[in-house]
Amino acid sequence: MKYSLYSLYIIQIIFFVLISNSKQEVLEPYSYTSTPKKITTGSWTDLLSYQIQCEKSGVLKNFVLKKNSTHFWYEYQCYASKKSSNPDGEPIIKNLVWVYLDKTNKKYSTDISSLNNIKTKCFVDYGMKGFQIYTEKDKLVTKAICVRVKPSYVSTLSKKTDSRSANSKSIDTLVNTFVGRKDKETETDIAFALRGFQYKVDTSSSSSTPTVSLVYSYSKIRNMKALKQSYAKKFEELRKKNVEI
Repeated sequence: MKYSLYSLYIIQIIFFVLISNSKQEVLEPYSYTSTPKKITTGSWTDLLSYQIQCEKSGVLKNFVLKKNSTHFWYEYQCYASKKSSNPDGEPIIKNLVWVYLDKTNKKYSTDISSLNNIKTKCFVDYGMKGFQIYTEKDKLVTKAICVRVKPSYVSTLSKKTDSRSANSKSIDTLVNTFVGRKDKETETDIAFALRGFQYKVDTSSSSSTPTVSLVYSYSKIRNMKALKQSYAKKFEELRKKNVEI
């Protein structure tokens, strides 16, 4: 069917009104350090009930566990709003939070093998705002705090971190393992939001000093400014040619 020039103008006006009037944000990654917690058992179980979470409507980019002789903590990056912005239709992180619990029904011990295949994740259109692992009736439960995003690309749970080996009852198997993207943001790839991660414990070579890594997934957040420009160009071409669409 053939649209009149008047109809094309109406479509274009509706599109720009929807983009311009939506709640939009200009994003920037900020670095944080969580409150140090005292090491008690020295095993991964010290992490139980310890939660990190981005401020306000922020979404995680990456995290890494750190420790010294007495305490452990997380260093992490979150994308947060630099300023409110309407004119350019910048990337959107919606203020819609969803808590996803995964009750594993898996018993645990201080051995790192208890974490094998334990997963913390958000749905496809969500990025991870924070996370926690805790116990309920002696079973492991993971909690993902998720925030709604507009992705242009979502990876599978397959991006692997570096591997580390240490005593199976030591938290050192997880220390300094960087989870998430290190990419520098560009005009096209404006944000890399962490969506989920899973522990992998390989005991095939040694059960006392297993090899531990994580796999994770992430989302590229859609560049709404580029999308707006693309639609503007398309409508301009339609106005000039008045072709059938």
